[in-house]
Amino acid sequence: MSQAYFLGIDTGTNSSKGVIMDDPGKVIAVCSTQHEMMNLQPLTL
Repeated sequence: MSQAYFLGIDTGTNSSKGVIMDDPGKVIAVCSTQHEMMNLQPLTL
């Protein structure tokens, strides 16, 4: 019998987080990483 896994991803303003859970809801792995927010400026000629 095969095991089902679920991946949840949350990408926010300053970080991204992920979690892997099995079918009954047990957390298998969690990861988080920080990143910068980029504000692009319009090109002026």
